[in-house]
Amino acid sequence: MEEDAKHEIKSLLGGAIPERKVEMEEYIDKYPCNFFRCDDRSRFVIEAGSFGILKFTQRTMHIMWLLGFAYKSLEENKYKELIEAVYELANMSDPTTFSWPNTVPNPKDRRPTDIEGGAVFDLICMAGAYVFLHEIRHIMFCEDKNAPDDPRKEELECDLFARSMMLDKLDIYSKQSGCDSTILKSKRAMGISLALFFMLVVTPPEYWSGTESHPSIAIRIESMIGDLQIPDNDIFWQYAVPLFLSHLKYLNKNTPRIELDSYNRESAMTLVKAIENVANGQRKRAPS
Repeated sequence: MEEDAKHEIKSLLGGAIPERKVEMEEYIDKYPCNFFRCDDRSRFVIEAGSFGILKFTQRTMHIMWLLGFAYKSLEENKYKELIEAVYELANMSDPTTFSWPNTVPNPKDRRPTDIEGGAVFDLICMAGAYVFLHEIRHIMFCEDKNAPDDPRKEELECDLFARSMMLDKLDIYSKQSGCDSTILKSKRAMGISLALFFMLVVTPPEYWSGTESHPSIAIRIESMIGDLQIPDNDIFWQYAVPLFLSHLKYLNKNTPRIELDSYNRESAMTLVKAIENVANGQRKRAPS
């Protein structure tokens, strides 16, 4: 089972960042990255632990698959239905009884054959690669015994490592594939934002403002996409902004209207901070 999981993660990383496949395999071989698909449990489970064990559940993979279709659900006005399906899957006692929404292909059928579904599949793979790269960096810190003293700084360093692996050598892949580097960067950035969206949705609101071990959601998202060298008119923002806006509306139907001049960097950051403010307000109103 462990070897199967290791092969799957290597294939995921090699497919998502082909220009760094050899480099990534060297990391995995050098450090004790023991990928382990553990016994099922509720909620979202992907975490690096002692002895280089990086555990995850199949339920978590399915949650990521569902969330990957969140943007598509906006076109069908079924965002609320999809998010509630995510929470249902995350918390049910027997995930094998889960009924897939009609708007989402079943992952057992692998990559969708239609163009739009295929594009979503690619973004899910990129987002999954980002998530696993983040956890691999934790293992590297542990093995090298050089992790930052502040665990919140370590989280940001792991985020930065994952983003760097996704973006820093895109020019190599652009030359190898003949694909335009600007389009490639937009797609990779979408994958990163989808991974951050996973984090936003699966993290309980009471932790959005940060804990002793993790920075706030807003800080992590702003650190990863706020300084991307991507122009405000890029298609990336047309992907990220509607996702954040839809989740804000999902959290609070009575949210005051937010004026967005356009879908750009400033709009994305405004929405992320508004989402965190909603969580803060809910926590303050909760009975003590």
